[in-house]
Amino acid sequence: MQENDFWSILAQIISMIIGFFRPYIVPIGEWMIGWVEFLLNFFPDDDLTIYFTIFIFLIIIGAIVNSKWPGDKPIAIYEKKGPRIDDSIELCPKCGKPTEGAKTCPYCGYTKI
Repeated sequence: MQENDFWSILAQIISMIIGFFRPYIVPIGEWMIGWVEFLLNFFPDDDLTIYFTIFIFLIIIGAIVNSKWPGDKPIAIYEKKGPRIDDSIELCPKCGKPTEGAKTCPYCGYTKI
C-alpha cells in the first residue's frame, strides 16, 4: 500500500511542476507540432530514400568533423601561428608576476642576479 502512495505522491509532484511550467511548455509543444507537420508535408512518407540519404550525409559529415577536430583539440586552421604574446613577457621566478623588464620585481621585491 505504501508503494502506491509513493507513486501517487511522485505523480502529483510531477504534475505540479508541469503545471507550473505550462506557459512555457505549451508554446514550445505547439511550435514542435507545427514544424514536424511541415516536414511531414514537405518530405514524402511513403519513400524512405530521402531519410536514408540525410542519415548517411550526417554520418559522413560527423566523421569528417570528428577526424579534423577530435575532442578538445582545436582545428588546425584556428591555431595561432607565430610567437605567443605570453612568451615575450618576463615573469618573476619567485612570484610569477610580470616584471616589465625591471631588475627588481615590483610585487615581491625579488632581485635578479
